[in-house]
Amino acid sequence: MDLSSLDTATNTAVMEVRHPVTGEPLLTDDDLPISITLLSSDSDEYETAMHDAQRSAARAAAQTDGIADPAGTTRRAIAVLVRCIVGWENIIVDGEDLSYSRSNAGTLLTKVRFIREQVSKFVANRANYLEDSKGES
Repeated sequence: MDLSSLDTATNTAVMEVRHPVTGEPLLTDDDLPISITLLSSDSDEYETAMHDAQRSAARAAAQTDGIADPAGTTRRAIAVLVRCIVGWENIIVDGEDLSYSRSNAGTLLTKVRFIREQVSKFVANRANYLEDSKGES
């Protein structure tokens, strides 16, 4: 077996946004699927974002005598996930169609926590990025 066939570093996958309680795929009022296109946790972008977050955490700890800042931890986690988002379809927040940008991705993941949780779990699951596994996870 060629192990490179299991490398998900350059793959993207589309995550259907799901209702936080029922797990049903969410749709717009026009019955269009709400989805987010994501890089995997094996991607160079994810690894770079993690390194940036770790450097930021180390700087913050040095400035606060090692006292952790939970809000800073959350901001860094969001920043990592934002860098994994490469696009989306049909995202509506506060009645407005939210066009994809990194800034808007940060806003989305900050405001809509259940989406942040879904993105985090999806990005970490390699099966979502392997052709043979899609639809089975």
